[in-house]
Amino acid sequence: MLSGWRGWMIIIGRMPYPDWLSALAISGGIVVVDEDDLRFDEQAMAELADKMGVSLTSEDTALLLRRSEGCASLLCMAMELLLQGEPVGEPMLLKLNKIYTNYLEQYIISAWSLPVQEGLMRLSVVDSFDLPLA
Repeated sequence: MLSGWRGWMIIIGRMPYPDWLSALAISGGIVVVDEDDLRFDEQAMAELADKMGVSLTSEDTALLLRRSEGCASLLCMAMELLLQGEPVGEPMLLKLNKIYTNYLEQYIISAWSLPVQEGLMRLSVVDSFDLPLA
């Protein structure tokens, strides 16, 4: 199906790539970048802090990485708060949560069409929650 095709295809999803791409995957034509590949670790966090001029203890680094799950945009926002004099701790993490939620609402979700927003809301609200829904 994709024989002789040259170019880039980026597929973003929470599921494995579709079966019709299996031949391309077997031939080494697909690189899967999963969430673990994008997650910051201690070294990436140290480089970010150094680049932004922030000094962190190992405890602060561990807390920020754990609570942000290594999300680069959250960690950049945390660095900005630290530069403003906000100490690492629960109040800072609550503030970070509020800033990130506002960012998602104002710049990401608001850019989606109303039918997409409504569809995602229907998908995200359930009567009950069980392991298969996770």
